[in-house]
Amino acid sequence: IELAIPSLVQLLGAEEPLLRGEAVSLLGIIGSDQALAHVRSRHDDPSPRVREVVDLVLQDRT
Repeated sequence: IELAIPSLVQLLGAEEPLLRGEAVSLLGIIGSDQALAHVRSRHDDPSPRVREVVDLVLQDRT
C-alpha cells in the first residue's frame, strides 16, 4: 500500500478537485506518517470540498 503514495501525491496536483479529494481520502486510509504529511499539505487547497476532506481525514486521527 505504501507504494501507492507517490501516485496519489501526483494526483494531489491534479486540476480536478474530485481527483485531489479522492487522493486525500486514500492517503488518509493508508494513514502512515508520510501519507498524512501529504494530506496536511493540502490544508490550503483552493477547493472547499478538498479542504473538507482534509479536515475529516485529520479529525479521524486525533
